[in-house]
Amino acid sequence: MSTYQPQHSLRKAAGRMLRGLKRRLHPPINPPLSLLPTPWQPLLPGPRTNDACPKLLVLSHMYPHPQQPFLGPFVHDQVKALRQYLNIDARVLVGRPYWLGGKNPMALWRQSQQYFQFHDTCAWFSLDGVPVKYLPYHVFGPFWTHGWAYRASLGRGIERLYEVFPFTIIHAHTAYLDGSAGLAIAQRYRVPFLITEHTNPFSFLTNHPIIKRWTRRSLHGAEKVIAVSVKQQRDVAMHMADPYRERVLVLPNGVDVELFRPPAMWRPDPRMPRILFVGHFAPYKNLPLLLEAFSLVVRTLPEARLCLIGGAESTRQESDLRHLVARKGLKEAVTFLGPQPHAVIARIMREETDLLVLSSQSETFGCVVTEALACGKPVVSTRSGGPEDIVTADFLGELCVNNHPEALARAIIKVATNIHTYAPRRIRRYVEERFSYQSLAQALDTIYHQVCEAA
Repeated sequence: MSTYQPQHSLRKAAGRMLRGLKRRLHPPINPPLSLLPTPWQPLLPGPRTNDACPKLLVLSHMYPHPQQPFLGPFVHDQVKALRQYLNIDARVLVGRPYWLGGKNPMALWRQSQQYFQFHDTCAWFSLDGVPVKYLPYHVFGPFWTHGWAYRASLGRGIERLYEVFPFTIIHAHTAYLDGSAGLAIAQRYRVPFLITEHTNPFSFLTNHPIIKRWTRRSLHGAEKVIAVSVKQQRDVAMHMADPYRERVLVLPNGVDVELFRPPAMWRPDPRMPRILFVGHFAPYKNLPLLLEAFSLVVRTLPEARLCLIGGAESTRQESDLRHLVARKGLKEAVTFLGPQPHAVIARIMREETDLLVLSSQSETFGCVVTEALACGKPVVSTRSGGPEDIVTADFLGELCVNNHPEALARAIIKVATNIHTYAPRRIRRYVEERFSYQSLAQALDTIYHQVCEAA
């Protein structure tokens, strides 16, 4: 049984992440053009404005970056869908940490001057046709200080952007950082503003009084607040004043149904199920629970195999998981593949997987669940929030009580031993109707029109 403590673990994880970013991101946030990976292309002198299209400014600190290419693909895919299916001129501003080090006042002053020079010369890039600009923001203290610095960074030079790109609506992804910046810019230019909240768990933003105040201010200033699951809708609304709670609506994340698709042929063997986990090895993903459950699965299905895709937050974290695998006698049955590009994950789901398992303590949504279903594969998940909105019928897989290895093992065995009863075409059709990016783009377009007409 896991002894996971959500808030404590998340704070430790955030600390490790920020220390890692400090080593990697100071100073260049935009790499030299000669070192730019292939999906990113320079936009010189900058993206052209299409006066005939609606103009959307997107703010997201979790957007993919050359140094973190697997970050926030659901935000990028959403923006790409808006441009592709609705002909919306959507552009993205991304805040990236710029660390100030040392205590010498003169050294700090020189670093600040370098920061402003660097900020003012940041260029636009194209990622799969989406114009994106990465802007540094000062990091000089704990996370509760980041809101002010982030807002100042994205607001710096915004008048020059507005001159060439007079945006008519702002969409911020998360309330604390991007919401704070989005609200300030929206008030300055008197344009409507909305938020999609992704933070997991939302209490990460409400357990600190200063972060909570910034977060509530952004939520109350937004015309609409989008939650990606019913549970998250309740969590967000609980921290808003009564008159504003009706603004919170549910719109799930999307899935790329072209990339994630069923195999031409699938012949699963109930005696040898190929089980897949995809996700960061963060504490809230509760991988020890999955390994404990899998050790029970192999007692019934000794030829079952488990593949783990994702990266740990530290070498010690992955080492602990590998030691647990060895201690359970699972070294021959468990494979660590590390982080993988989206295309590789899609191929593995399609061709080398029979069912996906998610063992999380908490999930705002669960993108890997819809990705596996889009490949026509059943899913087993703990009842952790978001998955309950996705796995809504028996033909999609099984949900089980959270933090209970025996229950998770029983659910895996049930799906594996009845694997032939799951119909890939039916599962796929369910996803296409509810979670395709085309349907998501249409739903967002309706929301945009509503907030613009009410403004």
